[in-house]
Amino acid sequence: AAAERAGAVVVQHRPGYNNVIIKRARDDAKERGWKEIPFGMECEEAITQTREQVPERFPDGVKRLVVSVGSGMSMSGLLWGLVDQGLAIPVLGVKVGAEPHKRIEKYAPPDWKERVTLVSSGSDYHKAYDEPVFGGILFDPHYEAKALPFLQDGDCFWVIGIRQKSGIIPSHLSAES
Repeated sequence: AAAERAGAVVVQHRPGYNNVIIKRARDDAKERGWKEIPFGMECEEAITQTREQVPERFPDGVKRLVVSVGSGMSMSGLLWGLVDQGLAIPVLGVKVGAEPHKRIEKYAPPDWKERVTLVSSGSDYHKAYDEPVFGGILFDPHYEAKALPFLQDGDCFWVIGIRQKSGIIPSHLSAES
């Protein structure tokens, strides 16, 4: 409903196995002349869209970028953006979902292992993080919030997305609420 209010066209199909849903989406996008961004975002377009968001420079004093890693696609795009900008900032990837190595190997720059330290969040994806608030921002409890315990002074937290229920905490609530 929120996507529709923002102007999205929602196309619904009958439920089915993932491979059936994937094929239906691919066929539908082709028929409509749309760009398909498949489930898990595993495609070059996802890399392109993320790499173009990387700025020419980060604030002074940034020692490392921290990013939540699900499929590995957003982190791969981030890494390509760093390459594009000629930046050699180390990246800490906090795994919050399934094992991402296969996709990272396929889509990230060849030297990604020299740029990235991957760690596990230590939590199952489906279990929400208990304290998803940091700096007055309510982070996604299944994704970004699981990287919060890994943040250190000098880190820049690369936020991939915030669910509709997450975001800035209203001023009448405290960060502890």
